Amino acid sequence: MKRLRLLPLRQRGGFTLLEMVLTIIILGLIVGVGTPVLVSGYQSFLLGTSIQRADAVARLAMERISRELRNGLQATVTPLALNSASVQFTNSDGDAVTLSFQDNTLVVQHNAQSGVVAENIVGSFSVSDESDVSNRFMPYRLISVQLTVTQAIDQFEGQSVTLRSAIVPRNP
Repeated sequence: MKRLRLLPLRQRGGFTLLEMVLTIIILGLIVGVGTPVLVSGYQSFLLGTSIQRADAVARLAMERISRELRNGLQATVTPLALNSASVQFTNSDGDAVTLSFQDNTLVVQHNAQSGVVAENIVGSFSVSDESDVSNRFMPYRLISVQLTVTQAIDQFEGQSVTLRSAIVPRNP
């Protein structure tokens, strides 16, 4: 009968319990440190996307407002309720134009036809007439516009973008 011979520990294949425990601990540390880094990187990406989206909406709306006011003949600033504003004027074609911000929607209206400039935005829109006809150094008409756009994405609070513009109508 053959007798089983035990091989020395160094010649046996496999891992010891100590090696397995150390490997699990090291992997746990790597995952524990790496996961928050990956999560914060993803959240930064989402935050940047939210800011970029709000900026794009605000710039597009401000460009449209500026273009409309630049072509205006006689602009009158009409304040409405809190967080809303309205500007009424006649453009160079003789059309009555109204820009208004109500219920989180910025609307432009030519005569009876209206179009949405920006919708589903939370923010503010204000227009003021900065002209000083008694000032001989500023003989032109100056209309100041401020637009704040806030958009939220997923779990983030709304990211705000505020744009200001000073507009000189071509036909004061």
